[in-house]
Amino acid sequence: MPRQVISWQYMLASFFGPMLLTACAHAQDAVGTGRPAEVPDLKAKADGQADDAPAIQAAIDRLAGRGGGTVRLPAGTYRVQPREGSSCGAFTGDGAGGKTQWALNVPDNVTLRGEGPKATVLRVAPEGFFAAINLRAKQARIEGIGIVSDARPPGISELWGILANRAERCVVEDCRFEQLSVGVLFTGAQECRASRCQARDCTGNGLLMYAANRCVFQDSIVDGCGDGNCAVYGACWDCHILGCTLLNANQNGVLESAVDCSIRDCTVDGGKTGYMGLIVNRSPRARIEGNTVRNVHHGIYVRETDVAGAGGMPCLGARVVNNTVTRIVNRNPGNPNMPIFVSFGYGARVSGNLLHDNDAPAEIVISGGGAPNYSQANCIVSDNTFVLTQAHYGDGFAAFFARAHPCVQANVGVTVSGNAITSYGAGAVVAGLGEYLIDVGPGSLVTGNRNGGLPGLAGGIDRFIRAGADSVVSDNLSSWHARKGPVIAVGKDSIVRGNRLSGPPREAQTDAIQADPKTCLLEGNLISPR
Repeated sequence: MPRQVISWQYMLASFFGPMLLTACAHAQDAVGTGRPAEVPDLKAKADGQADDAPAIQAAIDRLAGRGGGTVRLPAGTYRVQPREGSSCGAFTGDGAGGKTQWALNVPDNVTLRGEGPKATVLRVAPEGFFAAINLRAKQARIEGIGIVSDARPPGISELWGILANRAERCVVEDCRFEQLSVGVLFTGAQECRASRCQARDCTGNGLLMYAANRCVFQDSIVDGCGDGNCAVYGACWDCHILGCTLLNANQNGVLESAVDCSIRDCTVDGGKTGYMGLIVNRSPRARIEGNTVRNVHHGIYVRETDVAGAGGMPCLGARVVNNTVTRIVNRNPGNPNMPIFVSFGYGARVSGNLLHDNDAPAEIVISGGGAPNYSQANCIVSDNTFVLTQAHYGDGFAAFFARAHPCVQANVGVTVSGNAITSYGAGAVVAGLGEYLIDVGPGSLVTGNRNGGLPGLAGGIDRFIRAGADSVVSDNLSSWHARKGPVIAVGKDSIVRGNRLSGPPREAQTDAIQADPKTCLLEGNLISPR
């Protein structure tokens, strides 16, 4: 039998193999490598009074020296104070008195993990300019931690929960932020994500990106934060707010000077005082998609600038699609409220939205801020559904009838196609005499839209489409009109073709189409009793 030779490599592997497997398991649990550290070993008091930042920072630094790992914070309240001489690095939030400081600094490949956002709490004092956690790192994580202050910061203070300044591929997950200036700030960050977080009662933004690239806020709840619940500001690119719940703020979701950014699948509820739902300013190719917006003054507001008369980068090619906008209420009589508003949005598309139960002068408004101009050209309003009721705004008898107001309004040529309008009750009785459901400027294409009341009632809206000169109005269907009068009205040199209109009971309507017979082409329209 041949003699077996055991190599020294085999002997080393047999001896050290179990330890290597254990180390690998810890490395998979953390962002980097190294063993987990627990703060009680470093004599942290976790009583909410003593400053525990030195003990926590020592554990962080120990693992950072080994290349990374996880610091686990057991349940408890840890008071943390800014470090003398610490600096988060120059950024726009630095205070007049010096650089922003930090209480805890999390470097590359380190995870700081608590036992849950209400179990493990970092408590800070609301004064000065500092971040509870500075995350100027690569591939670091903050998980399961709450960061709260003793009171709302005064106006002279700036208090950040987590400041990710020039961070790369970092994650903030399952964290809570209360009574801070800003909960999470990604500034100059790349490929960072904050998910399953909660931010409440912050004086500034709950979640904020500034000059960030490919960053995401996802599946988070932001409630009652002052300047704006959740915002993407200033030179951001390919950043997104996804699946968040935004509540009770003056401004709930904001894209400002952001390119190729989006707000998608979010729920916005302004409660009793919320003013703006989702706002897009100077953000080319913005996407507002799949959101539900309610109980605000303005629902979805897309415009070139937030300062009257100021120049800026138009919202070229914005997409407002598949949203539900409901219960938009007038909270400022001096400023007409609108469910969906697009201004200076060349090439914008507003499609597939459901709008209902809104108390507004118009449902979808495409505007250039005055006289017709290029900024509205090539806009499309298509395949939206409008349900006009006054069920919860009126009282008594009027509550059963429709509120008649324009569904689509524009002062320059747009394409309005495939929209469905339903009015429950007799709109002509209650409001809107003289209003047209689709009211657009010259050079417009209005095609394939449907307007109908509830069968069995003397319902419907009398005036359906008004278009300016050089427009085409074709293949639209309207029914259940309550009285005689123009249903379609067009300006000079327009084409009215293939529309089907039903008139009053038992008689055909002879004045349903109002057009200049000398300059307009009318052909193939069917006007009949209903």
